[in-house]
Amino acid sequence: MQVYLERISHGQFQGLFIEFIPHYLEGAYLPGSTGNFAFHGMHLWYLLFLFIFTLAFMPIFWWFKGVTGSWFLRRIGDFLAIPGFLVLFLVPTVIIQNVIANEGSIVVGGWRMAQYAWFFFAGYLLASHQHLRLQIITTRWIWACLSFVVIGSVFLHKGPANHPDILVWLELFTILGFAMKRLDFSNPFLEYSREAVMPFYILHQNVLFLIGFFIVKWDIPDPAKFLIIIICTLVVIMVMYEYIIRRYNAIRILFGMKLIRKSTSNGFRRIHGTDTSSNFWRFMRFLDREKAID
Repeated sequence: MQVYLERISHGQFQGLFIEFIPHYLEGAYLPGSTGNFAFHGMHLWYLLFLFIFTLAFMPIFWWFKGVTGSWFLRRIGDFLAIPGFLVLFLVPTVIIQNVIANEGSIVVGGWRMAQYAWFFFAGYLLASHQHLRLQIITTRWIWACLSFVVIGSVFLHKGPANHPDILVWLELFTILGFAMKRLDFSNPFLEYSREAVMPFYILHQNVLFLIGFFIVKWDIPDPAKFLIIIICTLVVIMVMYEYIIRRYNAIRILFGMKLIRKSTSNGFRRIHGTDTSSNFWRFMRFLDREKAID
């Protein structure tokens, strides 16, 4: 649908959507090309990257589960958890951005593949070491202040406007620090919203583009168009989620959701429960116990 709307709006195709379907497999959809097959899933391209990185790093992660690998991972975590050493997480990103990268490097979503790979691996390090997480929580205000300083300097044209590699980790540590400190709780609204995240993300751009394709042609002020598009998109997605996606297992599978089953006492319920916040921290404590045993 997104490729079709793009071709229509750019004058690259004339006809109905059903007439466009036979042309969908004509060449790969890439920046600057005329191909239509969006093998990367358009706005879901990051899922392809995650799949590739998972396969690439799986042997390392398996090694980390062994005695030697677990010892090595724990030592790396202990080193990075030394006060002030969290800044070392910035180094690979900055090196790739400013030293290793060249004009021929492929940039997707503003970053290079090697940088995404480092983000992926660094996330594993942070999730597997309690002291690292505690250090981020302890220093969250420092990262927040540094982020504001860098952002302010960019607006004043005195900072690294073309170096998001410097800012990204400051913001990540700020968000992670405050989230781990203040958002370790759950309630019915969060449980409902948490399960809706992936379906909402999968649907949002398709629905947004389809509604916007017609609304932008209206002869009304742009702010009104913006509000109408946002409100209509939200309503349509939530109706689709609540009455089509959420209630049927066959569709839940397609959106990466856990199955539901009938319960004689309280209707439908998740097989594995809904308190994923608590489950996450149970998993983190399990990892720490495993390392302590090793």
